[in-house]
Amino acid sequence: MAEKYDIFYRVHSQKFGWLGWAKNGENAGTEGYSYRLESIQILILPKNARSFTTGESFKKKNNAINENDWKISKINSSTLKTKVNSQIVLSLELSKKVDNVNGTYSWRNETTGEEGTLGAFKSDEKVEWIPLSAGMYTITVNAEDNDGKNDTAQIKIQVDNEKITKEDAFFTAHRGLRSRAPENSIPAFTLAGQTGFDSIETDVNETKDGVFVLSHDENLKAVCGVDVNISDLTYEELCDFTKYHIIKGNGVNNYSAEELKIPRVEEFLDICQQYGCIPQLDTKNLNSFESVQELYNILEERNIENDVIVTSFNNLYLQLLREMNSEIILTYGIETTDVPDIEWLRKYDVGVSVSSGKIASMNLNEYKTDQIDINVYSVTNRARLESLIADGITSFTVDDILWDEE
Repeated sequence: MAEKYDIFYRVHSQKFGWLGWAKNGENAGTEGYSYRLESIQILILPKNARSFTTGESFKKKNNAINENDWKISKINSSTLKTKVNSQIVLSLELSKKVDNVNGTYSWRNETTGEEGTLGAFKSDEKVEWIPLSAGMYTITVNAEDNDGKNDTAQIKIQVDNEKITKEDAFFTAHRGLRSRAPENSIPAFTLAGQTGFDSIETDVNETKDGVFVLSHDENLKAVCGVDVNISDLTYEELCDFTKYHIIKGNGVNNYSAEELKIPRVEEFLDICQQYGCIPQLDTKNLNSFESVQELYNILEERNIENDVIVTSFNNLYLQLLREMNSEIILTYGIETTDVPDIEWLRKYDVGVSVSSGKIASMNLNEYKTDQIDINVYSVTNRARLESLIADGITSFTVDDILWDEE
């Protein structure tokens, strides 16, 4: 067959397009560029039937260092730390002057996960960029010349919001000021009040005999080192603080066993009243639906039923409370992929308290359009707080003081 026919072929390569024709076993395509082979064209013709005026059929990348090689020496930035809505000027510095180097800048906000591009550029052009949200940004440059030689470089830029004052948002202390004292303890609640939080959050459980006490977990093994459920103890039994007291948390050694006893809800409410903080009660584990009424009665007896926030991951608790009081502030907790029905939130006039890790995957515009209040918990660092404020969130449950103190 080889004596009677010529086999012609050419390939379409990523970046280069159609290359020239090759025949009868000659090399075709590219080598060393890692470009895709996107198409191939083959002709079988009688021997010497025709010839082709053709360009180069095979391109091989020369990886040897020679005088024409270049690379990105650095990305120049007018600043490595700036504020939101401030202009940044970026430029590229090559190892040698080379014509016809083109590429793109792209960015990623490592704090929020947002990303985008700044468009195409020539190597000697300056690029102006204004970041619109706070966070740690990674700027990546991909540059390439006409021969397919390419290089990549990165730079990091910290973008902060302007000064954040306590008046810029509504700040709730998560289980008290847990960064400085054990969570859900009298000292943590007291410190939160003394440092000026707008609200203090705590978790409500119920003893065997119907007393409301404060602990995130119903079981006390992690908190007190005793494997027992609060609902299996009477309040009198729980008052044995030599056995049942908080044994872990920040600053735990600064307090006595008595100071770290499991508090009653009434003690918490007293501290909130003393420092002018709004109590926020997360109803964790109640013995029955009747317990919701009993807890509400405590608030009503103190004449604070319209001056508290009640949060729950149990929508039935919230429905019962709404039936008792049309004015009480209610919030539904969201920490998984289960998102409450907007119609239900509207019907019962319930806001949402969303896990900081979950909020990025939610469509907040739907909540904002329906004027549903949004709180984010638990925000643990300043950069995350700044990015959320930039997104229009103004209510946060935090583990520490994240605003700028005077």
